[in-house]
Amino acid sequence: MTRTSLQMGKMEFAQATSSIWLALLLTYTFTQVSGSQSQLTHKSEGLSWMDLYNRSQCQPRLVLRSLLVEFPQFSDSLFLPPCVSVMRCSGCCLDEGLSCVPTHTHNITMQVIKTKLLQSELTEIGITQHTRCECRPKEGVLLKANRLSGQGEKKMKKRRRKGKKGREANKKRSVTPCMGLSREDLKQI
Repeated sequence: MTRTSLQMGKMEFAQATSSIWLALLLTYTFTQVSGSQSQLTHKSEGLSWMDLYNRSQCQPRLVLRSLLVEFPQFSDSLFLPPCVSVMRCSGCCLDEGLSCVPTHTHNITMQVIKTKLLQSELTEIGITQHTRCECRPKEGVLLKANRLSGQGEKKMKKRRRKGKKGREANKKRSVTPCMGLSREDLKQI
């Protein structure tokens, strides 16, 4: 073999080796990226019913509150930071007549910079944190103890009787469902 053919063989070998390394590197990188994306997708795709229920309950949650909203008496001042994180009651109640309200609170002290007329000072402010929450009746709303007791049962019976008569009347009318099928089409399916 001549020297040039040996050099060409080494160059081809080096190119082949570097191509293999490049292919391995790209494959490894692609599998790492797609693997991490699929893990994120699986985590964000769904939550169990119990997780959703627990997250939606009435409970103290970390929220951002504007200091100008919390302290309207200082509307002529600027705060740094302009808002702070505090625990406040939030969440859903099982009845629309109920509201998520604090049952226990405590005050905490925070240091902020208050600027008024180009003069800044480090100031301590007291802000309320909610520590326990409950669903309680909204102000001005009376809750019924049992919706189906007393007169409610009589009304339900009357509604049922009216419903039977109403069903006969509904059969005479033609109703077109959302998909554009008539009752006859639906019966055939």
